Amino acid sequence: MTRAHATAVPCSEADVSPYGRYVNLATGGPGVVDTAGPGFSDRYTSDALIGSGGHLGLTAGPELPSSVHQMERHLHTSEAVFCSGDPVILPVAAPTEARPRTVDVEALLISRGECVILDPGVWHAPCVGVDGPAVYYWFAAVDEALQDDWIELDNGPVAIELAEESLV
Repeated sequence: MTRAHATAVPCSEADVSPYGRYVNLATGGPGVVDTAGPGFSDRYTSDALIGSGGHLGLTAGPELPSSVHQMERHLHTSEAVFCSGDPVILPVAAPTEARPRTVDVEALLISRGECVILDPGVWHAPCVGVDGPAVYYWFAAVDEALQDDWIELDNGPVAIELAEESLV
């Protein structure tokens, strides 16, 4: 049976482990180091973000309502997706040998200061904005010699939704 929609779950409440890992720089916690000085506080990840050098990118994506028709994956790098402004929804699907499976598509709500670090091979689509177009940062090793193709879902598009109680 195919699922025609994916309702976003706050990444702070979701099991992100099938896709990678989660850190919250806004509140601290596991994987985060807190420091402070006169008039400032600072937090950073305790481990290297993607395990190698990388490139910082800024993407502008669609807004709700939106559907995912295609996804991409990077076999050569992890990719960190993080939000510094308005919340965004990251569509993801478990790694597969062939094309991404419609029934596997999940939606993770990322809020300011949160970061999802996708493992190599995890299918993902551009983030979707909640209250307007999505604008978000990503960090990954870019290799222009490698082509990361956008692949159609195996059984049609998935509508991305947001439960009202998700934004509190």
